[in-house]
Parts: sequence; C-alpha cells; structure tokens
Amino acid sequence: MPLPFNEWLRAGDPTRPLFLEKGGAVPARLVAAEASRRLALVERTGWKRIAVQSRGAADFLASFAAVLCAGRTPVLPGSRRPDDAALGGSADGILGGGPRGSLPRIDPADSPAAGLSELPPVPPEAGFVLYTSGSSGTPKEVRKSVGQMDREAEITTALFASRLEGLVFAGTVDPLHMYGLSFLIWLPMALGLPVLSRRLEVPEDLAGLDFPTALVTTPTFLHYLEPAPGGPAIRFLLTAGGPLPAEDAGRARASLGLWADEIYGSTELGAIASRRSCDPPGLARLLPGIAFADAKRALISTPLAPGGLAQLDDRIEPLGGAAFRLLGRRDQIVKVAEHRVSLEEVERAAQLEGREVRALLVVRNGRAAIGLVVSGFPAGPLPPASAAALRRRLLARLPLPAVPRFFRGCPSLPRNAQGKVERERLLELFK
Repeated sequence: MPLPFNEWLRAGDPTRPLFLEKGGAVPARLVAAEASRRLALVERTGWKRIAVQSRGAADFLASFAAVLCAGRTPVLPGSRRPDDAALGGSADGILGGGPRGSLPRIDPADSPAAGLSELPPVPPEAGFVLYTSGSSGTPKEVRKSVGQMDREAEITTALFASRLEGLVFAGTVDPLHMYGLSFLIWLPMALGLPVLSRRLEVPEDLAGLDFPTALVTTPTFLHYLEPAPGGPAIRFLLTAGGPLPAEDAGRARASLGLWADEIYGSTELGAIASRRSCDPPGLARLLPGIAFADAKRALISTPLAPGGLAQLDDRIEPLGGAAFRLLGRRDQIVKVAEHRVSLEEVERAAQLEGREVRALLVVRNGRAAIGLVVSGFPAGPLPPASAAALRRRLLARLPLPAVPRFFRGCPSLPRNAQGKVERERLLELFK
C-alpha cells in the first residue's frame, strides 16, 4: 500500500534516505526537521498563498510540506517568477531562495527559526495551486488537493511499483510542474524510494548515475541522447510532456538499453493513460482505476476529476477495453474559409529532413489562414525560394485551404521547461 502524504516523513525508520545529495543521503528525520523549521518561518507571516521556489527536490519538499502544514496554500509557479504578470499576482510572498522581485520573500538559508517537535497532519482536502504550461496561451491556474495526489499515487503505483523496487529516482524535470510533482516527488515518496535531489540538466549528467535509476524525463531530453555502449545504470525510463517520436524512442533504446514508458495526462487531471515506446503508433491504455464512460465522446470516469467524469482534450479511436489510439488534440482542428483543417496533417505533409515544423492558425484583418514555422532558418520570413518550393510541394499534398499562406523561419522552436513548443511565441513571428 503506497504511503499517503502525511506518512512520508513519519513512517518507518527515520534514518531511511529520502534524498541523495553530494554530501550523502538525506534521511527522513532531517527533511522533517527542516520542514518544521520552515513551518515556524511561515507562521510568522500573514501570507495565505505562498509561492515555493527551490534548489532541488529535497529543498522543494521541505518548503511544500511546511506551507501545507501551516494551513496555507502552496503556489507552484513552474518555470516563471511567482510575480509574473502571466500568473496574475498569484501569491502573497515567496518561500525559497532567488532574486528579489516585487513580492516579499523568506529565504530559509538566511532565516533562523526553531521548529516544532512534530509536523501537524494535513487534511486530504488541503490544496495547492499550480499552472498549465502555457504552451498554447496564458498559463491557467489549477487547484489540486493532497487527497487527489495521494489517489493518483495509488493508481501509478498499481501500474509501476513492481518495476521500481530498489531504484533511485532521478529527473530532468522540476517538481514545480505537475509531471515532476507527480513522478519525482509523490510516486517515489509513496513507495519509500530515494530521489536524487539535484536536477539533471544535460545528457552528460547521466554518466554520474552509478546506482540503479528510474529516470523521469521528457522527449526533448531524449532527443539529444547519444548512443553509447555500457551506458548509465538506468533501469526504468519514464517520459511525458508530449509524444515521443519513434526516432527518439529508438535513440533512447540504443543509448540506455530499454524502451520508455510514456505518460499521457494533463495538469488538470494528472496521469490518465500510459504506453510503451515500442507499442504501435498512438496506442495507449487507461491507467488502473480509470475507465471510459463514453469512449466515442472521449469521456472518462476517473477519481482524479471533480465529479468523477472528464472530457479528454484529444481525439481518440476506441480499441476496446482500456485501449485507444490518440489522434491528436481537438484544438488542432481549425477552420479556414469554411473548411476544417488539421494542423497536424499540415505538419506531416511539410516534414523536412533535419528540421522541425509547426503549423498555426494566423488571423490577419479578420481573415484566417495557415502559417508554417520551419526551424533551422534565421528568425523572420522564410527565404522566398525555400517558401516557394515548400508551397509547391504542399499544393500537391493538401487541399488549398490547408496550404500555408505565411512561411516563417526560426533557428529552433521555442520550448518551455517541460519541452513543449510555445505556440504564443511562434505566433509573434507572424505579427
């Protein structure tokens, strides 16, 4: 049975390692003591919503637990500053180190305080705030509860626990985002497994993993792996944040010696389904405890959604039971000149060797048309000869309304911390 949040720092031997750092293992009792000290700091303030910023997974958990135990609301701003205008003034203050901004801040490293002898329990309905990635627009605030996260951990441990025994978790992702919080904090803590506190930044960091590891990462990180015999001791590979291209799945297989498990989900609903990177394209299966309420309408029954029902953001093809095939996001279907156009179909038709492409709906003077961004060129209009050749190629493959009217280049597609392409920044190329 997975441990709930209130037992992470209390259950079993207090000397068991929760995190690994350069100085050695960080046992549960030290994390609990630091969380207690930060709780005392939080209680000195009148702040209700407190942004958490961290210097690693251990630092994050101490602050996150402290704010919850104080009865306040943690705010996880992701890769943005908590006083970023895009987050709408989301917090009253900040707990954690970092540059000074418009919000008051407590840096635990500079703030002595005596902690309580024991952390108070946190009710399951206690909530925290995080944000969608903002890859397709302004980040949206999402409120989650401790009880929801404990339930998600029950679901994911039912799927993965037998393959994770004896491993150390390490990640290229940040617990300030939903994916990192779920799989680099909640899942290993629920299983009583240690976590490498520092975040892995580049593929070369994998060389230092000399212990059996569960790697939590993204398709973007795997794209830059170099095949190498006798690679690091990765025993379990988890990825999310977007589809893992077959080429990059093969690269991970060649470099790390195993296929990836891919998680399909959202900030609002958490983990929904999974697939193996060796599965047929698009094939996925709902996680244990999640079922189709109406497969044709992509409506699922899940304990992670308010009211127990949720509509998937993607179009799907039901395959019977828990299996389905992903057909792309609903918002990837746009209307041009009264015709429905699939942006994904445009991107498939425009594929160029060694370059990435993204199709977008561009509105000029009230009229909609398709714009195409191609990587590997200077930012701005695509060279006329390249644009003309690409347009001729697409005219032979697509109906006229789907053929891009505007072509833009950029050195590389802009991505956020989760590796998702930021469409709002691409749209700026067409202004």
